Amino acid sequence: MNYKMNHTTVEELMAMAQHPTITPPRIESYHGLIRPTLSTGPSAFIDVHRFDYSYVDKTHEIVTETAEQRHDVIQTLMERMTNPIAKQGAHMILANIGHDANKDSTNQKTADDLLVLLAKHVEKDTTFLPMIEEQLQDMVQLGQCAQGRTTRLWQLYQALQ
Repeated sequence: MNYKMNHTTVEELMAMAQHPTITPPRIESYHGLIRPTLSTGPSAFIDVHRFDYSYVDKTHEIVTETAEQRHDVIQTLMERMTNPIAKQGAHMILANIGHDANKDSTNQKTADDLLVLLAKHVEKDTTFLPMIEEQLQDMVQLGQCAQGRTTRLWQLYQALQ
């Protein structure tokens, strides 16, 4: 299967983060499980697993920080956050640095690598912080699996490129 990712500009993401439109949750069946989904913005929530294996060949900057340094970078990012649910999401990634819970084996990315890269960007430009918080909140509320962690952060990372 070929999956096509829609790329959104940073400006478009900023506008969506500042003016979110959320409709009430609806329930849908997924492989026999019932789960709530949210519709945000102009399109409905998309299951992040549709992106499995879709960006495995895409690369990002090498993260050279040790686990302790990653911890410090993410902790600093969390101190800047105002959204408590987003902080919870960042803490989930922080608590699992170097563990499988952060590793998306389908796309060969880790949530802690991506969050560190995004945090470094926020150190230079804080206007991107609300978008990171929105994605971390979605991660907590809509999918905490490794793919749920990495796909959302990967799309933000790509918006910066």
